[in-house]
Amino acid sequence: MKHVYLAAALLVPALIAPRALAVTFGAEYAQDDACGNAVINNTKPDAEGFVSWMQAFGHSRKYFYGNSNFWPTDEVDSSVSGGLDSYYGDNANVTFYATHGSSNSSRFLMTTGATKTIDGVSTCRSYTDNPNNNKQWWKLGDKSARILCLSTCQGLELSDLAHWDGVANGLHMITGFDGNESDTPSVGGNFALWANLGLSVKQAWFNARPSGNKAVVMAYGINSSDARNRRDNEKLSWSMAKLGPHTYRAWSWIQ
Repeated sequence: MKHVYLAAALLVPALIAPRALAVTFGAEYAQDDACGNAVINNTKPDAEGFVSWMQAFGHSRKYFYGNSNFWPTDEVDSSVSGGLDSYYGDNANVTFYATHGSSNSSRFLMTTGATKTIDGVSTCRSYTDNPNNNKQWWKLGDKSARILCLSTCQGLELSDLAHWDGVANGLHMITGFDGNESDTPSVGGNFALWANLGLSVKQAWFNARPSGNKAVVMAYGINSSDARNRRDNEKLSWSMAKLGPHTYRAWSWIQ
């Protein structure tokens, strides 16, 4: 059974008043994953910082799990055998993941803390689609997901953006990194702080990036101008309604 990891409390300046319960959020991390990769110690404080600042500004936490309680099924669409996104990945407006990541032209994957069976595949990795037959696994946005934040390596490889189109069933934005991300403890907390102080998602993610890392944001829209507007201007204060039929995406990066 999963158990919630409580985030360490952060001191919030008295002048910062909690905002209305405008969004829901969730986070997961893996330090010691089930795939045998090198331990990445800072994923836990990275996720804790995100959770703590989101809570400090009055947002509502849906889930927060780490290590063996972070399962590869949590982002997989519930229509897929083993998928649990109705309870986790698609059950919160803003999600944050901190772990090992990898990408190619076909799919993104992130490592988790447990091995589960998905669509007949026993795996410790959460793939955006089935690595054997390309069946779509992640389909985020049918329920609540609107902003997906990937504090991983290769979360948004500029050469591999097209495979995200099958994932975005209502998502507004994805944030990530092109190439490797430094193992730092502060991306999640800094992003949540800046985003709640009124910066756009793009500005907050760019401000939170570790020095020398190429931060990337990508937005979807119902037309090209909508996609560009979301890329440059969308904030947590915007509507979290499901994005209607969309065929356009716009992206930007900074290093």
